[in-house]
Amino acid sequence: MWVVVGTAEETAAAINELAGPRTGILTVEEHKDLYRSGQILSAGSLGIPESIAHNLFACLRAFDELGVEKIFSEDFSEAEVGAAVMNRLLKAAGGNEVPASELRARVEEERQ
Repeated sequence: MWVVVGTAEETAAAINELAGPRTGILTVEEHKDLYRSGQILSAGSLGIPESIAHNLFACLRAFDELGVEKIFSEDFSEAEVGAAVMNRLLKAAGGNEVPASELRARVEEERQ
């Protein structure tokens, strides 16, 4: 799992380059339409930050059930969702936080 840091547009562009049918994408309602491929799940709405906290683990379990091979998540700023949610997300990602501009290179490194 990767947490991708950047604007919504930068993040979506980087993920869209790598996403296929067995890719999980964790986003929010406001950004769902930015993605073209993959298993796209919304954790909630930026307008209701507690919805993201409430739905985070349900989305991760759903990705397991869908059998995705890798998961990319948008980075949610602590101001948007709180430090506790970002802490949980980064733990789930094993600390894999990467700028959108470096995503392709980092994923390819991991494959080798």
